[in-house]
Amino acid sequence: TQADFQAAAKSGIGSLLMLLFTGAVLGPIGEELVFRGVVQTGLRKYGPWVALFGSSLMFAAIHGPSVIFVDAFVMGLIFGAVYQLSGSIWTAILLHVTYNGLNLIWYSVM
Repeated sequence: TQADFQAAAKSGIGSLLMLLFTGAVLGPIGEELVFRGVVQTGLRKYGPWVALFGSSLMFAAIHGPSVIFVDAFVMGLIFGAVYQLSGSIWTAILLHVTYNGLNLIWYSVM
């Protein structure tokens, strides 16, 4: 995926902005609504730890059996813990948007 980020960055500002909007704004909003808002909330009936680990494992699994699986799992734990502690999906969304945005910018210029 780094090659895709670099290609978008080299294709002009429009491509880079579209990549940032879709990958750093739309993606995190959708993922947090699903994995924290639906999955983690739905798993709470089995306890907070099951909810946190279960939603994080599913979050990592949708990112595929790739080099980012472990990273996605750890970030899922962080986003999930933030959601659980704050009680607000928006806190997790903001953190996820920030994380993805910084990563996309970093990998686009490297």
